[in-house]
Amino acid sequence: MDNSFYRAFEEQHRGSRALIKSRLRTYIPFITPLVSSSSDLDQALPKAVDLGCGRGEWMELLVETGFNVRGVDLDQGMLTACHEQGLVVQKADALTTLQNLPDNSITLISALHLVEHMRFEEAQTLINQALRVLKPGGLLLMETPNPENIVVGASSFYLDPSHVRPIPPGLLSFMTEHAGFARHKVARLQEPKALHTTNTIGLFDVLNHVSPDYAVLAQKHASAEQFSALDALFHTNFGLSLDTLAQRYDQQIAQRFSALEQQFTHQFDQFETLLKQQEAKHTAINQQLHDILQSRSWRMTAPLRSAVAPFHRLKNDLRQDGCTPTIKRYLKQAIKRPLQRLIMWVLHRPKLQQAALRVLHYLPGIEDRLRNMMLRSGHAHNPEQAPPHTSTQLTQLTPRAEHILAELKQAMEIANNKKKKGKN
Repeated sequence: MDNSFYRAFEEQHRGSRALIKSRLRTYIPFITPLVSSSSDLDQALPKAVDLGCGRGEWMELLVETGFNVRGVDLDQGMLTACHEQGLVVQKADALTTLQNLPDNSITLISALHLVEHMRFEEAQTLINQALRVLKPGGLLLMETPNPENIVVGASSFYLDPSHVRPIPPGLLSFMTEHAGFARHKVARLQEPKALHTTNTIGLFDVLNHVSPDYAVLAQKHASAEQFSALDALFHTNFGLSLDTLAQRYDQQIAQRFSALEQQFTHQFDQFETLLKQQEAKHTAINQQLHDILQSRSWRMTAPLRSAVAPFHRLKNDLRQDGCTPTIKRYLKQAIKRPLQRLIMWVLHRPKLQQAALRVLHYLPGIEDRLRNMMLRSGHAHNPEQAPPHTSTQLTQLTPRAEHILAELKQAMEIANNKKKKGKN
């Protein structure tokens, strides 16, 4: 590609120099101990080589940390950006540069977003040559896009036309182990910081917010003292893998499902309890109805209910259909006269009278209405017309029946007096 394309592409899609430098500061804790433990005889600054140096952001940080660093790149646009910053760079191939360096001569070799541009055999050669060139305890740092991030591995990786293939973290770290490095570390980078503290993980987070980049840091064999400076960092976890984020998402879904299941179970138990209560009430009502239908009073009042039922139906029909006050009065009179005759007929039959009184004892409302109707109409039973056995039968009445009978007698006397006055 031409000299200007890749620099313009990096400016637009990789991010500003300030942004990239802020991200690369993650590695400062790894490289600072290398500066303080440098054992060069001439007390010179520890040497570093940056392969595929790009615009030079990482080289700037190395200079600020205390390294004597030079960079190589094949893209002239990138080299021009480095020259603008006053950095020491040259146009050269990364593998050729390593092959021309002497053994055990460099403290730090970095290759940031370089190995994804290489074939597998070339990446192997880079790692093997780095092991040869590094001093004891020296560090190889390789950063590359993380294909564990599904969006990166399936889409954004291929946005760069010079990319060859994504390299999974397990493969790149094993390549350093197989080459002979003493230890290696995978550090995942650039994920949203909020995911480390939040308890809420969405599907979008699983697909897009796994650490989009990762680095493999591999250290050459050295004394235990040289190793100890980086021990803590090599035992620290960095970033978020796909497995970690997916498991957190699954656990969250499982917890939500469990909470919903418990809520549903609680509500179902409440509904079942309510249903049992309603069934118990229904059973009790049915039992009460059965007891009423089997009771003696229900059987004794059956003729009366049969006689009154047509009048109730007629009353309901009139309420629904409507009628004039005149018709209502006529109907009341038509119903009242036969009912009065029926009552008088019952009063002249002692046995039937006693049975009716016993029934009315359980129906005080009906009893009062019948009595008031007889009093208002002026009809009353004439004790002179009572059968000869009436006095004998009256001794068998209940106290309430005797009270009612006394009131009836009083009403009858009043009615007889009115008739006598009318004749006079």
